[in-house]
Amino acid sequence: MTNASRPVVNAQIIPANIFEAFGSRHDLIVGQIYTGAGTATSGALYRNVQALNNSEINALFGIDTELTQRIDDYLIASDRQVELSVIPVADDGSALAATSDITFTGTSATEVGIFSISLVDEYKYTVDVSVVVGDTPSTMGVKAQAAIAALLACPVSAVESTGVVTLTSKNKGDVGNTYGLRVSQSGAAGLGVGIDAFTGGATNPDPTGVLDVLGEIRVTGISWPEAWDGLTEIATVKDFLTDRFDVQNNVQDGVAFIGKTDTYANNKAFAEGYNSQVLVFGGNNLVAETLHKGPIILKPADCVMTVFMAIRSKRLTEGSLISGDIVARNGLLDNVGGPSLASLPYFNTADRRAKVPAEVGLTYTQQEEYDLLDAGFTVFGINAAGNTIIFRDVATTYKTDTTGNPNASFKYLNYVDTGSVCREILFNSAKTRFAQTRLTTGELEFGRNMENDASIKSHYMGVIKDLGDLALLASGAYAELEMSDNTVVTIDTANRSASVAGPIILVTQLGTITYSLQFQFASVTA
Repeated sequence: MTNASRPVVNAQIIPANIFEAFGSRHDLIVGQIYTGAGTATSGALYRNVQALNNSEINALFGIDTELTQRIDDYLIASDRQVELSVIPVADDGSALAATSDITFTGTSATEVGIFSISLVDEYKYTVDVSVVVGDTPSTMGVKAQAAIAALLACPVSAVESTGVVTLTSKNKGDVGNTYGLRVSQSGAAGLGVGIDAFTGGATNPDPTGVLDVLGEIRVTGISWPEAWDGLTEIATVKDFLTDRFDVQNNVQDGVAFIGKTDTYANNKAFAEGYNSQVLVFGGNNLVAETLHKGPIILKPADCVMTVFMAIRSKRLTEGSLISGDIVARNGLLDNVGGPSLASLPYFNTADRRAKVPAEVGLTYTQQEEYDLLDAGFTVFGINAAGNTIIFRDVATTYKTDTTGNPNASFKYLNYVDTGSVCREILFNSAKTRFAQTRLTTGELEFGRNMENDASIKSHYMGVIKDLGDLALLASGAYAELEMSDNTVVTIDTANRSASVAGPIILVTQLGTITYSLQFQFASVTA
């Protein structure tokens, strides 16, 4: 029915000025699959993997590929609260697989005992092989092979021949060379055991262009295979993220996390060869003990770095529950994820699914850890109580500016993340505030969408104050005045542009505290 009454009234419902100033985190894992391991297509992009159940993931990528090892660690560490994408890459057709031998020796057991065998990941893949009186090396080889074969998700296979158990990486290429092996013996007099390190893996798949499938999709973290550590292989991910670090009219920042197990000298030299804010290398010592070969912390370093990537993204996810991943003794607000967590230290983050090694004295020394940090290498080691694997200072490889001068601006991942979060919030805020407005060097007309230098600076300083409230930038009257007084807005009406230049005072992390205690003796006078 037509409303004949007058006047004509038009009532509009206008949306509130609410915007999503901080986007969801989105991580990517790139890794190897082998023929027959799953139905996934090599080089394809699979999104929202966190929404799949374990059976679906195993069907896609294989239950026992090196890729699935990292997916499993990521989903547990992130509690499936972060979007995860995966790019599987097939083994090279001419690649060779790494192998290792467990060799039982002696004649026959004269007492009961146990051989404990840990391979690839001590937390996931440890078997205890019982010994009874009369067992021979061949008998033990058969028992050990059966126990290892029962580890369905283990990324190595086992074949026995007259007391020698040969382990073979299911994925081919250098990946198997990064795996570790440790055996311990309790009792079982009359028998012994020896082991060889995993070796012989060769020819990685060529990752050139593998990230092109992302298109314009932003990824905030990339887990890159530890074995893909050649200059060209790392350049693939480094160049991809470097090009996205400061793009025009967008926010595309992301960081690559790459494990590296090697000696102190080799890891130091490796990290010194890079100078980038988008690369985070991390690991611990490579050992060649009689019964322990490979990573001292027996878990692939790229798996540990993937755990860290997951926790980092969970911390930066709005509303995520993170109390189990941080130490917030008096900061109750820090128990819930969001942009504010970018400035909370990353050191002391724990990987609770990595086992503390028996040979604790073979991890990097404290001085070596300091030297590696200076080189741009992140160390994960053992906490003071000796019961948990934790991260030390999480550093990028950035050391100098383009002129070669030492520069700490992007030295720590916390600095990179804090700056990135500030930029993202400012970017999204400006997109909303200035979506359709006039520009003038004169006065603003009331009720009109118009901006001048004063209003633009006012908006900018308002966001700066908001970032202070989020514990990302220094807050309070003095700090805000310092930033405001040194911020300049330039208007160019002919080119329809405004530029804002000014400092931001980052909140950093308390990494060192020094107390100077001076003796003083009181005298007593009656």
